[in-house]
Amino acid sequence: MRAWLRLSGIRDVACGSVVLIMMLSADRRSVGIALLALAITPFGDMSIILGSGGSKSRAFSIHGVTCAVMLFVGLLLIHAI
Repeated sequence: MRAWLRLSGIRDVACGSVVLIMMLSADRRSVGIALLALAITPFGDMSIILGSGGSKSRAFSIHGVTCAVMLFVGLLLIHAI
């Protein structure tokens, strides 16, 4: 279990770094597209937790909310004028 948590943490830091770098160097639309693509990660994490019989409240409150926020902000950035 520890190895999985370390792997997951590194993956999250890497994804966050991509978004941060894009926020500093790219236009809003590109950042929005990246956020939409990266929203697959928390959705996948939520699906794995639910599929393996994990806590539904944790799956939805942590990973589900993260996915929803990423999708919302990504769509806002894409459609911003």
